[in-house]
Amino acid sequence: MWLGTTLGMMVSNALGVIVGNVMGKRLPERAIKWGAALVFIAFGCYGLYENLPRYIWSPAVVVGCFVLLAASLYLIVRIGARRGGYVPVCPPGEVKEDKPTTE
Repeated sequence: MWLGTTLGMMVSNALGVIVGNVMGKRLPERAIKWGAALVFIAFGCYGLYENLPRYIWSPAVVVGCFVLLAASLYLIVRIGARRGGYVPVCPPGEVKEDKPTTE
């Protein structure tokens, strides 16, 4: 049984890596990040819906949460656009190597 579960996890991980590499070559990085963020938000909303008491889910609270979420996403997009969206760690073509100091 242990061998079967381990083999199953290895096969599913390998499949995930292969599909991720293929999708990463065909989809823009920004689309992948936004897709992952939206899935994360969806799971968070589902978790809140399942675990919070029903009396909290009034229409005003739901609308307020959606407005807050939309405003947050708008600000994130605006700040990202202002900064250029992508900030490289080092200029293209330059590779920083960590060299130990001998002091």
